[in-house]
Order: sequence, then C-alpha cells, then structure tokens
Amino acid sequence: MPGSNDPKATRLDLSLDALGHPYRRRILTRILDHNPLDVTDFASGSDADSDHRLLVELHHRHLPMLAEAGFVDWDREADVLRRGPRFDDVAPLIELLVAHSEELPAGWS
Repeated sequence: MPGSNDPKATRLDLSLDALGHPYRRRILTRILDHNPLDVTDFASGSDADSDHRLLVELHHRHLPMLAEAGFVDWDREADVLRRGPRFDDVAPLIELLVAHSEELPAGWS
C-alpha cells in the first residue's frame, strides 16, 4: 500500500488500497461504529491457533498499513484502535459498502 507520505498516492488510492483486504475492510467497518476498538475483538474464534495467526497477521501487516495511511491510530501497548486523522478520507467508501452490503458478494467484509 502506498504510504501516506507518497506524493503520487491520492486519497482515493490510499482508501482503495486500505479496503483491498477483508481484514482491513472488517477493521474499518467496525471502527466506523465502535470507536475506540479493541484489536483482540477480531480474534475471538474457537481455535486458539487460528486466533494467534490472525493477531500476528494483523499486528505485522494490516494494522501498520492502516496506521501509516492515517486511517487508524493504533495504541500498540493497549492494543486499541481509534479513528485516525485521515479516517474521514475512507469513511465515505466504508459507508457505501455498508449501505450496499446485500448487493456485494458473500464474504466482502
């Protein structure tokens, strides 16, 4: 994902990149209504190994990308997300996805 400091990256490019993975879509959709948001809420399945792998992927790939783009502020010590300074750039796309969720393929988020 192009960094927020990349002069060639437009706000739309950053927003679309952020929405390019189901985990990031899920995070951004949830933080739309739940701000702040506990990261461990995303890994609460029945399989401890799967939960651990998901948290590792979130911590090493998805959350850093969203934080670098400014869509979330991530308190790593508390493992809590808040809307970042550029969240309003991606919010209209998230709202559009949510409003048309019945028309999207299963598993879009």
